Amino acid sequence: MYHKLLKKQINKFLNDDLQKDAEIQEFLKHINQSYLSFERDKDIMNHAFSVSEKEFQEVNESLKKKSEVRQITIEKLKEVVFQLVDEDHFFDKSEKDDLYKISEFINLQIQKNKGTEENLKRTINLFKTLLANLQSGVLVENENREILFTNHLFCKMFEIPAPPDALIGADCSQSAELSKHLFSDPEGFVLSINKILHEQIPVYNELIETVSGHFYERDYVPIFIDQIYRGSFMAIQRYHRKGQLRKLLRENEELNRLIMDTAMDAITLADTNGVIRYWNPAAAQLFGFANEAAIGNRLSDTIIPMRLRDAHEAGMTRFNTTGVERIFNMRLELPALHADGHEFPIEMYIIGFEQKGEKLFCAFIKDITERVEAQKIIDQQLQLQDLLINISSTYINIDLDQVEHTINKSLQELGKFVGADRAYIFDYDFEANTTSNTYEWCEEGTTPEFNNLQNVSLDFMPQWVEKHKQGLPFLHSRHGVTS
Repeated sequence: MYHKLLKKQINKFLNDDLQKDAEIQEFLKHINQSYLSFERDKDIMNHAFSVSEKEFQEVNESLKKKSEVRQITIEKLKEVVFQLVDEDHFFDKSEKDDLYKISEFINLQIQKNKGTEENLKRTINLFKTLLANLQSGVLVENENREILFTNHLFCKMFEIPAPPDALIGADCSQSAELSKHLFSDPEGFVLSINKILHEQIPVYNELIETVSGHFYERDYVPIFIDQIYRGSFMAIQRYHRKGQLRKLLRENEELNRLIMDTAMDAITLADTNGVIRYWNPAAAQLFGFANEAAIGNRLSDTIIPMRLRDAHEAGMTRFNTTGVERIFNMRLELPALHADGHEFPIEMYIIGFEQKGEKLFCAFIKDITERVEAQKIIDQQLQLQDLLINISSTYINIDLDQVEHTINKSLQELGKFVGADRAYIFDYDFEANTTSNTYEWCEEGTTPEFNNLQNVSLDFMPQWVEKHKQGLPFLHSRHGVTS
């Protein structure tokens, strides 16, 4: 669709064939765009010239407000400047509203700040140089565990194949997991790192052992700024004081020996052949074997009952062959052999460990005779309770012709439970001062006494009668009557 003026000219000067020509149409298209642009520019110019006086006033008012805001901004700027310096010292009265003077002052302060910043950068670089050349591996992290600084020695210690500068900003949250294989106690290394980071308490002179047998000494210092945690500083160095280390290890060994020697539980160490290497005083007291009689002998020949020795030897052989032990880190209850030949129950807890490349076992042992006996009594009481409940239930709705048979059966069950060869029921006649046997059960091979226990005088059994009158159970033995 052409501009109306252009359309009129086309119809006037071009015939139908020319109007249909493709090249002419393309040419006319561009001319039409020029007409349209002209119309658009004309409208814009007309609108610009048609702006009313009211619009000019609005624009003028807006500029006035901006000017006022600018003036307020200048006043605020002056207030800030005068807070930084004594206005009477730096400004004359005639200069207090001089923006040039104010800008001169601001420029001076910027120059001072630049100088301070340069000094700070120089100080930081000095510290970085110092830390980089320390004979310690250094790691500085921020509160998000991102590396702020580290040095070549730290990268070497932890086998990090990258220069220190390439690690700046790296996330350290998994670094302990990635490097734990370098240490003799991998999981302990990870736990110790997590612990000190969580507690945020300084740690000094902490020894950690590598898989190669060397020791590192670690210092950790949390960094707080205005009482807010901002990161940490860690320094690690090779522990070269071998004499002090040997002394420390010797003191630890002596302390461990003292603890084991004074322990109330029996403690014994044995090698993979079952040969006793350590035997504390409590073990000597428990098993009856003196220290010199136990050390050097095999456990199976010392405290293992004969009937269990084959199983014990099979377990030792299995461990030495496969390295798998089924009874480590478990509480075991089993019989043990005393030096005098009697057996008694023990509780044993076994752990395995390695010392100077040799595998050893440590057993912690206690006598549980009293506990086992107490449990037997409890079990017997529960069994007796169940027996009495079962006996009582048989008399519910019982037929009269079954009473005698049921009573005899009850006496049999009670007699067998307590291991007696006979059980009686007596009937007291307090008016006649006699008692008679009404029911009797006898173990096979035991002669009945039923006929001989009729109308027996109560004077022969005053303690029995007294206990029965009180409704108390009792035990009658050769030593007398006890409740």
